[in-house]
Order: sequence, then structure tokens, then C-alpha cells
Amino acid sequence: MKKKLFALLFAVILCVSFALPVSAANDTRLVDEAQLLTSSEAAEIESYLDEISERQKFDVVIHTTYDTNGQYIRDYADDYFDYNGYGFGSKYDGCILVIDMSGRDWWISGCGRGVENIDSETIDMIGEEITPYLSSGDYYDAM
Repeated sequence: MKKKLFALLFAVILCVSFALPVSAANDTRLVDEAQLLTSSEAAEIESYLDEISERQKFDVVIHTTYDTNGQYIRDYADDYFDYNGYGFGSKYDGCILVIDMSGRDWWISGCGRGVENIDSETIDMIGEEITPYLSSGDYYDAM
């Protein structure tokens, strides 16, 4: 009797766990793994990213890291956005800025409207704006 009860309980727990939604990493649009910001700076940037993303229905995400898992930063940025549940609508509209401290590099990737609206010229223009801040260690102003 105990075995049957245990098996039934296990089956119920298993079924319930598959039925519950899985929380993606997109609970936050700022993922500062490299710890470049103070907590107050991070909160302010997070609030701004949330406001603009919700207003435009276009996820704007920033991710800092020391490890791109051996990937080129472009591929890492694309994968990070895709695999962490970001994006609005059926086309997953949005963009991500990835700052890789180990490679001293950055990249902006877009998805959906992000691909359509953020072309290489726009990325170059953004790069001209943020690179001096990144180089001087002023990560808050870069973001």
C-alpha cells in the first residue's frame, strides 16, 4: 500500500511540475553578471529598461559578462536573447547590448523589429557613443 501511495504521490508531483510555467531569466532586463554597477545604478537602469520596453512593446536588454562560453560575442548575444525568453510578440521584438569584460568587447543584437530597425549603421553610431564610456570604466553612462 505504501509503495502505491508513494508512486501515486510521485506521479502527481511530476505532473504538476510539468504543468507549472517555467520562469525564464527575463524577470530582469538588466543582467549584470560582471558586477559593473552599484545596486542603485542597476535599479535605475532596470527601471528605465522596463519603462521603455513596456511602452514600446520592444524588449531592451543589457547583459554584462566575463564569459561568453567560447562563443563570438555576436553569437553569444543572439543566443542569450533567444534562450532567455526575451522579446515581445510573435517575432520576439527587442534588442540586447552585451558587454564582455574578458574580451573587452560589446555587441548589440536585435530580434524581430530589432533586426529591421537596428542596422549596422545604427550599431556603429551607438558604438561611437558608448565606447568612450566603456573605455574609461564609466559603465553606468555607457548603458
